[in-house]
Amino acid sequence: MSSDFKIHAICVVKNEVDIIAACLRSAEQWADRIIVYDNKSDDGTWEVVKGLSNARIIPWKQDGKVFQESIRAEVFNNFKAQASPGDWWCRLDADEFYVEDPKIFLARVPWPYHVVWGIAAEFYLTEEDLGKGFLAPSRTGLKRCVTTGWKIPSQGSFAIAKAFVGR
Repeated sequence: MSSDFKIHAICVVKNEVDIIAACLRSAEQWADRIIVYDNKSDDGTWEVVKGLSNARIIPWKQDGKVFQESIRAEVFNNFKAQASPGDWWCRLDADEFYVEDPKIFLARVPWPYHVVWGIAAEFYLTEEDLGKGFLAPSRTGLKRCVTTGWKIPSQGSFAIAKAFVGR
């Protein structure tokens, strides 16, 4: 177990203007680099990303390709030379938030493990929960999503890698 590593987050977005700033500011607390690939947003997402650009948040590319998971590989292939052996690469979705600091969690992953899987827990708040002050109702309904471990879609189940170590 080591804490001598960096976390490189790959964030592929499209039309996430309502959440992208909160996502990047949250991830900036634990990621050493956040590389953003915009899939041709037309709602102002790319402009927000560019406005947040700094040493950690890198607005890399805007392209209108049809979304495929391989877009993340394109980002990885363009930036992997800037990483060191033992650094972690993280999949960052704009509408998911980590409940535990990934840097603390990843420091506890022992050798030889090099892939960490994620879970998306989706839940709906009841009127009783709202009365307790958990979350105010919004136009989008009473829904929250938190990333904690395995990714479980509504039909069937499968897992996706949330982070992997470059070796």
